[in-house]
Amino acid sequence: IIMQYTYTTLLASCQNYETDDSSEYETEFPKIVQLSEMRIIKDLNLSVFDTSTTGNMVVGTQSISKPSDLITIQDLFITVNNERQILQLRSKSWIDDYWRNSSTTGQPVYFCEDTTTTWLVAPTPDSTYTYKVNYVARPAPMTSTNTTTWIGDKLGECLLYATLLGSMPFFREDVSTEQSITKYWENTYNNAIAQAKLELMNMMSAKDGIVRPLTVMGA
Repeated sequence: IIMQYTYTTLLASCQNYETDDSSEYETEFPKIVQLSEMRIIKDLNLSVFDTSTTGNMVVGTQSISKPSDLITIQDLFITVNNERQILQLRSKSWIDDYWRNSSTTGQPVYFCEDTTTTWLVAPTPDSTYTYKVNYVARPAPMTSTNTTTWIGDKLGECLLYATLLGSMPFFREDVSTEQSITKYWENTYNNAIAQAKLELMNMMSAKDGIVRPLTVMGA
């Protein structure tokens, strides 16, 4: 049986697991759910949220903006003479050492994390190169106004256990008991993720003509 959750049923289920039913918990609940959904997306590397965006670099400017809904980047490339040139990821210290004079320009070959909203490329662009970013996007989170999500429908079991883990500070237990419960839900979550990974592999195999039954992901 596939477990499916809406915002309301997820909140009620979490409160049934001896969590705090105070207004403080309900206030924090949307944040807990959002972090839980993001954890599932990262742990499963869900291709359903893969997307891309394009832009143009600015001559003499090393920084380029990250998509506002970015979770993790898959690759970044520029187009040169109608050919795709993938930029190699490096650390910021490596970039700073490699390209010490940012006013000197050339064709970008590398990039690094800069801030929460930008990357840096090196060399500093000498042309308005068209670039494309392939990445995992953050879906609209489950909230009291956006009550259903793909994860809630297809991966409800994982969402419940991840949310329970995030709710641990609201469990009315002593420290030793809380540690034991945390370990239990961590193991339960990991088992659900492992099962979901198997189902994702089955889905990919089915595309190659090998059909297997699906239980977690649904039809």
